Amino acid sequence: MNDNVLNLQPPAATSSRSTLLITAGWAALFTALYLSRIYNYLLFHTLAELFCVVVAMSIFILMWNARRYEKSDFTTFIGTTFLFVAVFDLIHTLAYKGMGIFADITGNLATQLWIAGRYVLALSFVAAPLPFKGPNRKLLFGFQAFFSTALFLLVMTGNFPECFNQDTGLTRFKIASEYIICALFIVSMMLLHLRRNMVSPEMLNPMMMSLALTTASEIMFTQYVGVDDTANLAGHYLKIAAYYFVYRAVVVAGLMKPYDLLFKGLKSAEETQRALLNAITESVFLIERDGTALVANETLAARLGKSVEEVVGTNIFDLLPAELATARRAQVEKAFRTGSVVHIEDRRGNSYLHSSIYPISDETGEAVRAAIYSVDITARKKMEKTLLESEEKYRSLFENMIDGFAYHMIVLDEQGRPVDYIFLEVNRAFEYLTGLKAADIIGKNVRNVFPGIENEQADWIGVYGKVALTGQDVRFEQFSTRLNKWYSVLAYSPEKEYFAVLFEDITERKQAEESLKSIAKFPSENPNPVLRLSLDGIVLYANNASSPLLDLWDCETGRYLPDIVCKQLLGSLSNSTGREIETVCGDRIFSIAVAPIADACYINIYGKDITERKKAETALLRSNDELEERVRERTAELVRINEELEAEVSERRKAEVSLMKWAQIFEHAEWGVAIGSADGKTIELMNPAYAAMHGFTREELTGRPISDLSAPRVREDLAEKIRLIHEQGHYTFESLHMRKDGSVFPVLVNASTVRDEQGRVLFRVVNVQDITILKAAEEERSRLITAIESIKDAIIITETDGTIRYVNPALKAMSGSSSTEAIGEKLRIMSGESNDEAVHISVWKDLSMGTPWNGRLKSVQNDGSTLIEDCSIFPVKNAAGEVINFVAVKRDITAKQRLESIAEAVNSMNNIGYIFSGIRHEMGNPINSMKAALNVLAINVDRYSPDELRGYLTRILGELAKIEYLLKSLKSFTMFENLDIQPLEVAPFMEKLLALIKSDFSEKGIQTVLRFSSPFLCCMADPRALQQVLLNVLTNAADACEGRDNCRIAMSVFGVYNTIMIRIVDNGRGMTDNQLKDLFKPFHTTKQGGTGLGMTLVKKMLAGMGGVIEVSSESGRGTTVDIFIPEAGK
Repeated sequence: MNDNVLNLQPPAATSSRSTLLITAGWAALFTALYLSRIYNYLLFHTLAELFCVVVAMSIFILMWNARRYEKSDFTTFIGTTFLFVAVFDLIHTLAYKGMGIFADITGNLATQLWIAGRYVLALSFVAAPLPFKGPNRKLLFGFQAFFSTALFLLVMTGNFPECFNQDTGLTRFKIASEYIICALFIVSMMLLHLRRNMVSPEMLNPMMMSLALTTASEIMFTQYVGVDDTANLAGHYLKIAAYYFVYRAVVVAGLMKPYDLLFKGLKSAEETQRALLNAITESVFLIERDGTALVANETLAARLGKSVEEVVGTNIFDLLPAELATARRAQVEKAFRTGSVVHIEDRRGNSYLHSSIYPISDETGEAVRAAIYSVDITARKKMEKTLLESEEKYRSLFENMIDGFAYHMIVLDEQGRPVDYIFLEVNRAFEYLTGLKAADIIGKNVRNVFPGIENEQADWIGVYGKVALTGQDVRFEQFSTRLNKWYSVLAYSPEKEYFAVLFEDITERKQAEESLKSIAKFPSENPNPVLRLSLDGIVLYANNASSPLLDLWDCETGRYLPDIVCKQLLGSLSNSTGREIETVCGDRIFSIAVAPIADACYINIYGKDITERKKAETALLRSNDELEERVRERTAELVRINEELEAEVSERRKAEVSLMKWAQIFEHAEWGVAIGSADGKTIELMNPAYAAMHGFTREELTGRPISDLSAPRVREDLAEKIRLIHEQGHYTFESLHMRKDGSVFPVLVNASTVRDEQGRVLFRVVNVQDITILKAAEEERSRLITAIESIKDAIIITETDGTIRYVNPALKAMSGSSSTEAIGEKLRIMSGESNDEAVHISVWKDLSMGTPWNGRLKSVQNDGSTLIEDCSIFPVKNAAGEVINFVAVKRDITAKQRLESIAEAVNSMNNIGYIFSGIRHEMGNPINSMKAALNVLAINVDRYSPDELRGYLTRILGELAKIEYLLKSLKSFTMFENLDIQPLEVAPFMEKLLALIKSDFSEKGIQTVLRFSSPFLCCMADPRALQQVLLNVLTNAADACEGRDNCRIAMSVFGVYNTIMIRIVDNGRGMTDNQLKDLFKPFHTTKQGGTGLGMTLVKKMLAGMGGVIEVSSESGRGTTVDIFIPEAGK
């Protein structure tokens, strides 16, 4: 077949003969299918579905086998889709009604399989164009298999929704699903159009046509009623055409254009790879084992001085120098032999090349080709050499420096201020001078290495941060309290936010300087005595402060100390151990420290005048007791003052908290609060609620006269109100305020005057509440009270125990009891004082469940008369759902009951007369007819032939049958006089009744439907009588449907206000108003052969069970019958 057949519009190259053959083939196929449909629909359906199954399986087989050549998973996904669809279509064909393979005879299974298969097809076409890639695409395949299997199991296990009902035909689910599936196909067409670059035009166009035909096919399958409908035939034709176009798009396109379809991805990949190869600035080529170049990029060709076409197909070793070719051949052979990557680095003149040989293995694992990648690394080699030489020089210098060196990075806060710095590198001298190890500090913050360094007087972080940020060098000397050493520091910044430090340890120098300073000043400037003695007691030196001691000892510089003094000072010295003594010199006391300097062969004596200290010690001892006493007194006083302060602080804190709370209340109060001036005329401050209430902003109201907010008709009274507020200090009143838009609303004003300690008015506080809703509620309450007081029904409000709290005037008119007499008493029906205990129990049962009670009460009045009341009691609940009161409503129906009884009696008498007249008429006619026939027979019995005699006898028997039927009807009229009323479960009863009539009604073409609002409804009725009632009504409904199409009788059962309602609706011929008026009249009938007693009997039996019947009808539209029966337990 020609490749151009894939196009929807036949190209010019397609021969007319080919087109004619295709057209003839389609015509023959559709004609054969049509003829098979005429002969046997099952044959037609089987052929059509099997054709589609074969096409679907063909699509799957080709696409699955071609998946390895496809870069895109689109066609593979479509192929797996048609595998699942083929399975559903095949089982659908085998399960079709009449095939006899499956037990289902209703046709529902086949329809369910059809819908499930359509869902799989539609959802798969929606998902196929979506941009799933990699693992997500594999998950999509898995989800497709899971979803299809799950749908199949749901159908085969009977858990799939019903699609076909033997009585009603196609279900709503089936029809709705078809439309949903159509929508999904339309969405898939839109997605496929948006993602059309995924497939070739030859494949896209037939695929779009297939989706369009499938959508049209689904629409056709929603329109047919019977299998013979044209819509059913068109649906199958469209489905076959849709599968054909998928076949053209996938199978034929795959066979006729394998390069465009199957190898499109390979071609695209090859072009992409070639572009990438040529974009690489290094040499890349692929060779066979013998060296033949299969692929080469332009860089390699340019390096060899040739074009790519000249290199490809040539032995690559022939293009290299002989010596290099031999070495390179050995290296390539090594890669082929070991199957491992071989790296080569060689020098060609002043150039360096790094080559990598990657062996490529076939399916057996043997290396058959090799990819070679060559990089010119000349520049890198030169850079490496330069860096290595430079690094060696600087590393040697760095490591052998005698000064410490450290390189850091400054750390800044959010405002860009230096707050820390990090150690990046240090030399060995740094470790020696600081005692810190590089391994312990590199990469760490200085604040972690020296905690608290930011608090030192020496601002290390600040100084270094300035260097790192400004780039300005700094040199300084600083003492490190952490290391207890002096350092001379040079700090500079090689780049912003980084700094380097060169430093040396100058601790010894600093100590020497300090020592020299100390020596220079000592001892001449010392205010205390300082002497130096030789070991034999000669005074070698004495400062000015030593004069008192020398005078005491009667000695001077250069002379020996007296023996007694020498013994006192030097006698107990041993080796170089010093001592301290005290001595008195006149009125002065000295402490003398003797310090022998063994190496220098002299003794230093340091004296200190401790006279004042001694006096202080004496005074201290003397005043210690006084101080302790004062401390005790002062401590007690401080404790008292502290307690007073704490109390004051506590009160102040409480006041502040209270003020904050009042401020919050002021700002967030729901009612309006305003602060007025001392004269009460202007507004100084207000909360948001006050401004919003009047439609102003707070800025607009500040300083505004208060009178502007009062309605014009109350402004005259405003001055009087202000006077009362001033005099009384607090005043509450109702008024009318005006909003910004001019609207007036009622308010409740609560105003207060705030005065100071002298009684002067400071300001006025005004609370304003919008009482619009309150006023409306008061009016509504007034209307409600008027209505309750005027109503003729008695209204009683009680506590939860039944104690009466309110009665309206109607109670006295009804029972004779006034409100004064009733209030405080118990409601009899709730207190148990009534005669009917069952009613009392029923009332509390309903009320305890929070539901109203309705019933009829009968009581004897004080005058002996009987009072009949309809009574309803309702619980009243608060916002929490708790019952707080009961409301009872009573209506006197004594007179109504009496009138109804009289009317019923009159009606019964009228009906009795009508019944006897009807009996006389209905029985008189057959008797007269029989009498006439018997007279004729008596005269002509001898002359009539047997056939003539038989004819008269048959006529007589027919008239007797009419009388017998009438008597049976009269028997039914009386047989249910004594009813056996009992609790009856409605659902089982109605289902049995439906089973009794369904078969007969189906034969007449009438569809029956039964629904329940609840399966647990229970009524009080006589089962036999209720069955007779429903049979009569249903028979009438069936008769009304006779001769009409699509007849339907629906039965619904509801629970309505302690009553069970059975509604029967038909779409029959209906009744006129006149027919409806005489419906329950005895012997009135509109049916041929009817007695006219059926509906009379229905009404009579329902009345005996406490039920009623209501009938509404519209001529030509149908009839609705509502039957009400008391609910059990109510």
